[in-house]
Amino acid sequence: GIFKNAENLNYAVLLQYDTDRLLTPFFRQSGMTDWVTKHPNFENWGSGSFRLDGHVGGHYLTALSLAYASCSDTGTKAKLKERLSYMVHNMD
Repeated sequence: GIFKNAENLNYAVLLQYDTDRLLTPFFRQSGMTDWVTKHPNFENWGSGSFRLDGHVGGHYLTALSLAYASCSDTGTKAKLKERLSYMVHNMD
């Protein structure tokens, strides 16, 4: 039905995000300038004192976690877990 289609679309979109760019603000804060040069921020995340970059990464982690918890397809669930683990491991 339409809800299952929406759920599958949500999984697909989550797996399309560039996790390295979502991690960039955390690496910038830690002083890892080589990472920031290779993976710049998205332009619409704000500038100056108004920045949403770390905020967006936090929402992405939440979305991955909720998607992982609700997913019944083992292949998709494994991909979601891989993304989630990658994000958490690199923030550690």
